[in-house]
Amino acid sequence: MTLFDSIIREVGERFSLGDKAGGLFAALLGLMTDRNQGGFTGFLARFRQAGLGDTVSSWITRGDNKP
Repeated sequence: MTLFDSIIREVGERFSLGDKAGGLFAALLGLMTDRNQGGFTGFLARFRQAGLGDTVSSWITRGDNKP
């Protein structure tokens, strides 16, 4: 089992997503890596533009992560 398989399984179980977890994970990775949308930097920028800059910063800096 790969790391991604383990993550998908864990997310599926934790949030009762079942088979939908794989599709959700694939869509999320697609958004994070879409070069036409700025890749990962663009992905984070969209959160910041939505007013979630503090939350995003907590994910990529040291310290506690905001939900």
